[in-house]
Amino acid sequence: MNDRKISKKIEDVIIKNRSKFYNCSEDVFFKPGTNFRYSEGLDKEPLIYITELFGHTFISSGKDSLPLLKDISNDGSITLNYDQLKKNFPNLRLDEVYPHYIYNKKSFPEIHIAEGYEIRKMDPSDHPPLQVFLDSCTEEDIEDALIMLDDPDEEIHMVYKDGVPVVYAGYRLWENGLGDTGILVHKEHRKKGLGVAAVSSVTRGCMENGHFPFYRTSRENKGSSSIALKVGYELVWETLVYKFDK
Repeated sequence: MNDRKISKKIEDVIIKNRSKFYNCSEDVFFKPGTNFRYSEGLDKEPLIYITELFGHTFISSGKDSLPLLKDISNDGSITLNYDQLKKNFPNLRLDEVYPHYIYNKKSFPEIHIAEGYEIRKMDPSDHPPLQVFLDSCTEEDIEDALIMLDDPDEEIHMVYKDGVPVVYAGYRLWENGLGDTGILVHKEHRKKGLGVAAVSSVTRGCMENGHFPFYRTSRENKGSSSIALKVGYELVWETLVYKFDK
């Protein structure tokens, strides 16, 4: 998205990270056209992931759909659009949208916590309090938040109420210094600004360690997107997921 006013330093970090992910050179991001990435995980799922980033289109798919995608794009020289895809995949439909945000400010976000709550920075190896929190959440929420005790986040901040952990925020360090921030608020403690406080706290920690705070979620999760925007994150790109009948 060329109209995003992100810093050149952050832009370079994103390009270095995504060029490795898409297995392409860094100079393609500002050129029209389409880049393809084979994903083994999409061999069994009829899905196509499409991302437009800095003027270039990136597509991930399984091996069955990849040859046709390359063919209709003339091996990447043409930038694929929805009409072209729909013509070749008649049953194509938008399944999900994943916004990706970056914290593009030099200053730390302010932290305001509701009365009666406190934020604590946790040792990622200190499993008991983390397990207490996870035991109180649904498996679906835990899976969406990508919380794994056997592969903990780089840094974890938790909100406590009367000595009980009720909010989890952490970031997982990607290559090139991107800190992928995640949040999970216990259902009984939502709509109190606790998610904003926790994400603000872990974003500050990420910046203090010299990393670039990064945040991704799904468009359907409006609460999560609202947290990102309230903390001060800015939308940089979206990944669109299309489903089709094989």
